[in-house]
Amino acid sequence: MKVYYLIILLIFITLRLHAQKDLTVNIELYEHALNAPSLDIYEITEYFRTASNVDSELIEMSYYWICDNIEYDVELSRKSHLTDEDVSVESTIKSGKAICSGYSKLLCEFAFYLDIECAEINGIGQNYLDPKMDSIEMNHAWNAVLVDSNWKLIDATWGAGGVSGRSNEYVKNLDMRYFFADPEFLLIDHLPQDSTWQMRDNPISYSEFWNEHWSEMRFRKFNNLLDEDKYQRHLEMMKREPIKIDEDGYR
Repeated sequence: MKVYYLIILLIFITLRLHAQKDLTVNIELYEHALNAPSLDIYEITEYFRTASNVDSELIEMSYYWICDNIEYDVELSRKSHLTDEDVSVESTIKSGKAICSGYSKLLCEFAFYLDIECAEINGIGQNYLDPKMDSIEMNHAWNAVLVDSNWKLIDATWGAGGVSGRSNEYVKNLDMRYFFADPEFLLIDHLPQDSTWQMRDNPISYSEFWNEHWSEMRFRKFNNLLDEDKYQRHLEMMKREPIKIDEDGYR
């Protein structure tokens, strides 16, 4: 039971730490995107062009629009068999909800109307709190877009928010770390089926993804300890003062 309470506590701490909007948000583009006049993607992208004709900024507005208008469909994620209709662009726009493949298809639809090349990436999305999933090869989808002759990684699903461990409800929380994401940062919990999308000279294997190093990196990311100095201070603190959780899940 103590492990259960510790997990719940970690979820609560994480939601609290990431409750504020990331400072890298371009407020001008953000507000423009959220004021889009319709739900028609062609009309939305034409409206985006009134603010900018720069590909990176057009995709950024698309990211803002998707993150603000589409929420994760918790009920659909539990469905045992998904149809093409379940994750179609039309269904996502109409319902305002989607799972990861719906998000990735929608971003590519925006990119299509913006004349930007877009790829859907399938692979493993491994949250720190999820159990090891040896038997699952693909459970997540995200994107890459070609901007200024370089491929950039985007995960609008994780960037839009997440499911609260306490209420099991979707919580909107814009996270810019998943827009033009650093490949090394994304690889911590995103393993693409096609290793090309790792964007590294020496791609890691499926088995390496589950080893001690990458598991530790997922722990560090979840607890906001990716900075090495901060992580070392955390280890020293843990040596001096171990966390104790009582029966109610509090220190």
